[in-house]
Amino acid sequence: MNLQEMLQKTEEEILKLEDKEKKILERKKQLLSKKSDLEKQITAEKNKLIAEVVEKNIGTISEEKMEILSQLLSSSAERFLDCESEAGENSSDPEGSQEE
Repeated sequence: MNLQEMLQKTEEEILKLEDKEKKILERKKQLLSKKSDLEKQITAEKNKLIAEVVEKNIGTISEEKMEILSQLLSSSAERFLDCESEAGENSSDPEGSQEE
């Protein structure tokens, strides 16, 4: 094989790789879009569950009830997070971490 043929073969291989690269980038774009859509669906499902719990406990949500609920959550969020944190610590250390 002479140098000209080697050059031509190399150029053809480059074109094939560029085509594969385009296909890969397109597939990546599709997957990123799908991922985004799935994340939005998960968020919507969580929001729906939260709304159902709230409505079950306080009835139809009005502006006034939302304001009260917001205040309640603000005042008790730290306690809730502390309890959640303690539960996580206890589950990772079943005997408890007691220093002597």
